Amino acid sequence: MNGPVLGLGQLEADLWKLMFLMTRVGAAMLAAPIFGARTIPVEVRIIMAGAIGLFIMLWVPVEVPGDTFSFATLVALLGEVMIGMALGFVLPVILLISLGWDNFDNLLTDRYLRFVRNSVALAAIAAGITVTFAVLLGFNARLHPTRAATAAVRVAGLGYAVPGGVIAVGLLVPFAAFDNALDAVMEARFGFNTGLLITGSVWLLIAAYVVRFMAAALSAYDAGLSTINPNMDAVARTLGRTPRGMLSGIHLPILRPSILTGLLIVFVDVMKELPATLIMRPFNFDTLAVQAHRLASDERLSEAAVPSLVIAAVGLLPVILLCLSLGNGRTARRFVPEPETA
Repeated sequence: MNGPVLGLGQLEADLWKLMFLMTRVGAAMLAAPIFGARTIPVEVRIIMAGAIGLFIMLWVPVEVPGDTFSFATLVALLGEVMIGMALGFVLPVILLISLGWDNFDNLLTDRYLRFVRNSVALAAIAAGITVTFAVLLGFNARLHPTRAATAAVRVAGLGYAVPGGVIAVGLLVPFAAFDNALDAVMEARFGFNTGLLITGSVWLLIAAYVVRFMAAALSAYDAGLSTINPNMDAVARTLGRTPRGMLSGIHLPILRPSILTGLLIVFVDVMKELPATLIMRPFNFDTLAVQAHRLASDERLSEAAVPSLVIAAVGLLPVILLCLSLGNGRTARRFVPEPETA
């Protein structure tokens, strides 16, 4: 154990060493699933990081940069942040792998493959529809900047602040009433029951996803749209481009990275969405998130680790593909040969 040494100079050195250690510990806690939650106050995180840093400082000899305000110290602090963030992500993954090591054989069963297929299909369809509506709403507000168009964009983005369960109930109640009224009319007029046509269907669940995550798609699209000078639209219209041609020939090629980013964000959010899926999913239609919740609620943590890891892996794959796609696009633009001059 490294005991404290009294003295003003030593006290300053110990405080600097403690702050240096708190950098890594604080970054790890920020990235960790439990300690990084918004429900944990910042003061509690600071106190816990200080306590852990003090424990490390007393028991482990640590060398810290001597010059506090040098460039080397800044690089060392950034390194501590990166290491802490990596630990915050890696340690939970290692814990989940250790918990679910004996249950990974379940992934090869038809039941788990159906969970994966349902989750990926829902996420892909919802991401495509959500981004399509976001592009149409954003482009309409750009083309016709009226109060109605601006209000439509703002109203469409309100769903991100509403819990998924509230959106699910808000859609189920009116559509259930519509299905019941339609069934009563068809039975009275034609003598047969229509049942629940919309309520409990996959498409109503996808509609809930669209309402829930429209703000994420709009934010990604608007971020890219702000980089296009309005004069480009005016020149395109002057040259005879229709709004449809301007969108397909100018905006979409330029905004490809922003659109891919919006697709990725919505895809990952839908993959891990639980409340709306739990309430609105059709019968015998489960996803990875529902399966992980069911197993975790039964305290079967080792089995719940498997779908949780699959959700993380499936969500990570589009991120890798997006980074590779954007990187190849930049490389292709960077090495375009210059035209030869006669």
